[in-house]
Amino acid sequence: MGNKAIVTGCVSLLFLLSIGDIIARQAVEDGLSGPQQQEVADKAFLRIIYIFDQQADKEKELIVVTDTMALDIGQHWSVYYDWNKERRDSISGEENRRLVPMLKSVNVLKDPDNEMLTRFENRNLKPSFIYDRKGEDACIFKNRTENEIVTIDKGPGTGEKRSYLRLKEEIPPMDWQISEDTLSVMGYVCYKATTSFRGREYFVWFSPEVPVNDGPWKLYGLPGAILSAKTEDGLFRFHAIGIEQLKEASIGFPSDRDYEEAKNLKQVNDYRRSKLKDISVSYMENGTMTMLRKRNPVTYHDLELNE
Repeated sequence: MGNKAIVTGCVSLLFLLSIGDIIARQAVEDGLSGPQQQEVADKAFLRIIYIFDQQADKEKELIVVTDTMALDIGQHWSVYYDWNKERRDSISGEENRRLVPMLKSVNVLKDPDNEMLTRFENRNLKPSFIYDRKGEDACIFKNRTENEIVTIDKGPGTGEKRSYLRLKEEIPPMDWQISEDTLSVMGYVCYKATTSFRGREYFVWFSPEVPVNDGPWKLYGLPGAILSAKTEDGLFRFHAIGIEQLKEASIGFPSDRDYEEAKNLKQVNDYRRSKLKDISVSYMENGTMTMLRKRNPVTYHDLELNE
């Protein structure tokens, strides 16, 4: 079949130790070892929670991937990030650590054929996905007074060589066209506005009743918070589901590892696609873990088509 398995025998102990080390290191890289070091840029006084839907293609079928995102807003800076990621990583880390004492041997298969996958499915084994997409890694920092947007993502490298990939951009407020159409979002009166940004048309609803010039992702520049937004083609949608006042929250850049400066948006998009290209599926049976590395069946669209 052309698949090569690493079948553990005398080397099983060493291999298990390496698996345990990988799991432990992954926990550290996911921020599970303690609070993340930060370089504070601003104090946040408001948080808006959004549902972010994006359409993707899975084996020629349309699916919708949903994330819960948060926008923490300060006097000058804001940060847009995955609100559930810390909780999700914590649960995943605990599950991984639970598996280590149970392991007796590990088999690794790359590019398994359909027959191999069917054999596992027919034995009613429940797979767990390792290094599959688990929410959004990137954070978007926005300095509204300086028209600066900083994207920070977990970069290449592991262990001591791990880094963040950082892209700094000067992006002035979008050229918005405001209409008299109104809509209620969470009880707030919102007005409609439209703009073009990096290859896509956006329809948004903003509320002067929330008097901050900010919005989800990279969107901003209106006399009120953007509470709902979608692209004209319907591929992407942001919709606010909650607003809360903050008292002791800070907006800070992670400082626990070095930064690799991205040259342009294309480098960031290419890196994002490379992270989503493959997934690892693991099956556990009688102390033996079989890890199958295969192509990700889901294809994601780029939110930004040009700079």
